[in-house]
Amino acid sequence: HAHLRLMTSLPEKLLPGLGWDDFLDAIKHDQGAFMHHPLPQGEARALGKGIFTLDSFGQLYCGTKIRGVFHHSSFVRGHCVKVAGGIEIKDGWLVELSPHSGHYQPGTEHVDEMIGVWKQRGVDFSSVALKPFMKS
Repeated sequence: HAHLRLMTSLPEKLLPGLGWDDFLDAIKHDQGAFMHHPLPQGEARALGKGIFTLDSFGQLYCGTKIRGVFHHSSFVRGHCVKVAGGIEIKDGWLVELSPHSGHYQPGTEHVDEMIGVWKQRGVDFSSVALKPFMKS
């Protein structure tokens, strides 16, 4: 995008035959506004299932799953991970951990290592519901 830095002003014309309404419709399209079930916006995004991914470098990513759009591999763009699964956090406290994702199948040693590191960093597992590593 280096060529954009050389621009001294914004273009006055869009693509030939397209106007601002087309441009705004394209933004709405990208945001999923025209989908049969539009993507959740604002606070509604937090109502979905919590997911996490621990990448191969130990970086933890957490977010909300949006079926068919955003899932475990979205955090790392499909690259290798150690552990991935479901997570529930309430009022800043870890409540439930489900170290399985359907796609990623973490080994027991990876999950145990992750939990050990989290405990060393102060995560209290005394009230955490730990789900099975494999979906039944």
